[in-house]
Amino acid sequence: MIYQNKSGVSTYFKYTDFCSSKVIQVLAKQFMSSHFVTVSVESTMEKGVCRFLDENAELLLVVDSNQDIVGIISEADLLAVTADYQRRNDPISLYIKRQYVSIHESAPLETVIDQFILHRVRCLPVVSQNRIVGVIHRRDIVRHLQHQSSSAYSAG
Repeated sequence: MIYQNKSGVSTYFKYTDFCSSKVIQVLAKQFMSSHFVTVSVESTMEKGVCRFLDENAELLLVVDSNQDIVGIISEADLLAVTADYQRRNDPISLYIKRQYVSIHESAPLETVIDQFILHRVRCLPVVSQNRIVGVIHRRDIVRHLQHQSSSAYSAG
């Protein structure tokens, strides 16, 4: 994977086991949390904001009557709406992002990291058979990588 930073310098990234230099096969489903917050596409923004705050969420997954995900609402989206009191009773369907980044539960960790870096998101929905099965938070990946790095350093 090649990334270009803000100054235009390309860097190569590969997640490896620091002791053996082998690529580690860690899958998205090993990092995902099965706790995620959903709200019905029929809800109001007020209800969405309440669910978001009550559950201490980073992302609201908007679902239809079959519990299929139809879109997402981020913390930034909620901020924009709650700043304007007149929009709180608007249908949530007016504000959802129908195109969003998600990751399959069998995606390798390297792909998950790619998605976080390329799309600059804090949380990724994890899907399997077109249904949401969990979410992965960016901080969980950072924590794992730091732990791996610290373990390798202390072993060496």
